[in-house]
Amino acid sequence: MLEELAPNLWEDSLKRLVDFGHVFSMELEMNCLHDEKLFHGEAVGIDMAYSAVLACVRGQIDESYRNRILKTMVGLQIPIAHPRFDADMVDDAIYERIKFSQGQKIPLPTDVGIARLFNDITMEEMQAALEAWPAAVEAAYD
Repeated sequence: MLEELAPNLWEDSLKRLVDFGHVFSMELEMNCLHDEKLFHGEAVGIDMAYSAVLACVRGQIDESYRNRILKTMVGLQIPIAHPRFDADMVDDAIYERIKFSQGQKIPLPTDVGIARLFNDITMEEMQAALEAWPAAVEAAYD
């Protein structure tokens, strides 16, 4: 994290792998702000879980590695889903991401300990990840 952020103190570059978990989480946090307590780290974890499913839907990782990520999070008692994380929230979050980050720049895992930024994720892929997520969450608890 320091290697990536230290030379970028003024955020001249928004190409940051450490944004993993910070693409959709802000919208979820704001959505829950006034009527339920959702900690920042919980929202980030939920975003990370969705992003792992998205990476799998795109073929960046296989189901086995996706399941490994989700099961690890469950084992650490990090939430991996939330009922308010839905298509409308994803639409709002991606709109804000593109507006403020000069493009998608979505960090996704591609292998164990490896990630890449992606700028070509379609709304269809995001919707497919939303549809695949419940089964992935269920598998993580098995």
